[in-house]
Amino acid sequence: NQSDRDHFIEHGWVQVSMDLEKLFVEQCYESLKRLKLKAQENNYPLGRIYYPHLFNLNQAAIEAPFKRLLLDDNLVQLFKKIKLGGAIRDLMKWESCGCQLARLFTMNNFNYRGHWHRDSSGWDGNIEGASTVQVSIYLEDQDGFRIWKPEYDYWGNNPIIRSNDIKPFASSDEVLPVRAEQKFFDTIEGKAGSILIFSPGLLHQGSCSSKRLDFHMRFANLSMYEKGSVELD
Repeated sequence: NQSDRDHFIEHGWVQVSMDLEKLFVEQCYESLKRLKLKAQENNYPLGRIYYPHLFNLNQAAIEAPFKRLLLDDNLVQLFKKIKLGGAIRDLMKWESCGCQLARLFTMNNFNYRGHWHRDSSGWDGNIEGASTVQVSIYLEDQDGFRIWKPEYDYWGNNPIIRSNDIKPFASSDEVLPVRAEQKFFDTIEGKAGSILIFSPGLLHQGSCSSKRLDFHMRFANLSMYEKGSVELD
């Protein structure tokens, strides 16, 4: 609705309910756990590992998780119900959109926190006019995701970030995440049965104090892509 769109334009993110029954959300989460197990049992080749553990695989993500080998009917019905493409078009006022990235995060319970980064380059800081957006789909409560407040980012009225690079802190020690005062960023409390939509050009940081099992997707404005304004990875 319009208040959701206003929140997105002001903050660079918005979290909205998928308006699903609690039981169905719980069933879909069980389906995600089965998907993860199937991928391991079948040696699915599109897995990613960020931080391996000596006695635990700790697979970080499964790329392209929509293979019929992995999905069950619950997850198929989930995407039919939420009409995600239409929601993105309504939010961004796009004529059409395409999914550029589809990933299922699968990190185990190791208190994960990534680096501050951006997922797009060449953006001018115009949230309303962005050519891509990213989506997280939560089927279980998950805290911790952080996104820099637009006011304090490179394009804001009170910027403390002096670069629009993908990794503006690249000159610092990359082994540990950069610490920042909490007033400079929003911390998202992901709620089961909701989706988070955010602008990938804003600085953000994956962070979770427990295990992760959430879809992560990127959508692009196809009309801008056809004009050559968007590069699809």
